[in-house]
Amino acid sequence: MTTAWEDEACLFDGGVLLNALASRNLEQMDVGQRNRTIDIEVLVNDLHPASEARRPELFDLPREDRVEVGQSVLRDRAAFHEHLISLSTANLTLEVRKRWGRNGYAKTEDPIGRAFLQSDHAADEWFFSRCAYWTTHEAVALSFGRNPIIIEPLFAAYLMDRSAFARAFVDRVQLIERAQRVEQLTLDAVEPKAFACWLRDMRIDAPGWVLALASDRTPNPTDYQSAASSASAQTRERHTMLRLIAAMAVDGYGYNPSAARSDVTSQVVAASERIGHAQSANTVRKYLKEAAELVPPDLYRDDR
Repeated sequence: MTTAWEDEACLFDGGVLLNALASRNLEQMDVGQRNRTIDIEVLVNDLHPASEARRPELFDLPREDRVEVGQSVLRDRAAFHEHLISLSTANLTLEVRKRWGRNGYAKTEDPIGRAFLQSDHAADEWFFSRCAYWTTHEAVALSFGRNPIIIEPLFAAYLMDRSAFARAFVDRVQLIERAQRVEQLTLDAVEPKAFACWLRDMRIDAPGWVLALASDRTPNPTDYQSAASSASAQTRERHTMLRLIAAMAVDGYGYNPSAARSDVTSQVVAASERIGHAQSANTVRKYLKEAAELVPPDLYRDDR
């Protein structure tokens, strides 16, 4: 059975910061409230002085002794969190500047971006390189090498005022959506190889395994789709031709496939000879029969 502290074993891991931010309902806040909340969580979860100071002590201890120290750290963090909440916005800004300087942390250390980029949040290369398609959200996250579950476009949009990484993520979302609108990329279901080619052509940095998909010579879903689409187009064209044959045979020659006897076949053979492209009776009969199968029987007239 794990202890409360062992459940917090990733206390110094960026995942704690991301989980804290995700739990704060940022979408329900105005910009001022949102940025204040983000500042507090960054200070508490990423740079709490008590936690940082006691980190070496904690991890140098035998496992059975970590619980007491860990619980002490958690208490310190909780007290620090309450202290920050009690501060005015101006004083909270001073706390941020005290640690990162006048420009804050977004452009300097970017702890939020660092949390997203930690190794535990890397994408599953084996799985995603074999997917027939990626969603737009997955394509964006994978272009940064991140697990799509960890970062979503809307979540990143709430963080972009406080994170250079989140801002870059949102910018890439917009680039991809614009490419989809002009059909450089498919909408919703993004084909990985095509996406890798687009990243390469746009000179957008991405993980090596993603860019390598651009030169992958194995068959991809686009090849199969193109073949299926081509076959479907040929079938549609053939059916259109047969319907036209049926229309000319019915209205021009009074053709009725259900008639016991008909001289339509011989008339068409004679017509083909007159234009210099003679066809046999069997050929004419074959196409007339195929054409008749595409036309409702009640359209044929019995009075011819």
